[in-house]
Amino acid sequence: MKKTLCGLCILALVSLSVPLHAEYISSISGADITSTFASGQLTLSDTIELVIQYESGSQMAVSDASFVLNAVLLADNSAGGMASGVFGSGTVVITAADSSVLLSGVLQELTLESLNEGMLLGGSGIVTLDAGSLKSEIAPGYNSGELVSILFQIDPAPISDFTADFTASANLTIMPVPEPATLMMLGLGGVVGLLGRKRG
Repeated sequence: MKKTLCGLCILALVSLSVPLHAEYISSISGADITSTFASGQLTLSDTIELVIQYESGSQMAVSDASFVLNAVLLADNSAGGMASGVFGSGTVVITAADSSVLLSGVLQELTLESLNEGMLLGGSGIVTLDAGSLKSEIAPGYNSGELVSILFQIDPAPISDFTADFTASANLTIMPVPEPATLMMLGLGGVVGLLGRKRG
């Protein structure tokens, strides 16, 4: 009887300490974002319709959201007429029409390369998500966001390196991903599970 009560107490404590959540965000997307590159600085700044995708497949659109991404060109690795650059030291801020912050973070790295003979720029990167009202809708431990796709329609095109300024229209998708520490914990859990099976 005491063991049962103790078990119920522990279960109650666990339930209180872990908030219940119906579902978490699987991706955040934006399209046709006005972008500029000038003097080594990449800026995406526009009012867009933000599309939030949830794990269940349902979507929510946020109209008149302000999207701002700033990044500095850290390395121009362009060669053979193909642009290739690494950007970093940046920020991402998404705000609602009422100026409340939906999501913000630090851009760790963004890699962009020429596509379609320099007519487009495409790439991916990592941003640390650290604040905003949407933060509570991201699964615990998923404090990093992977820019899984970012595509720029360049003007003037084609682009062969990052020596000249350009304007562009960008589409991008951010997907929350586990932090390295979380991945390590998951990996260790798998190892412990395997060891437990071998002993059993």
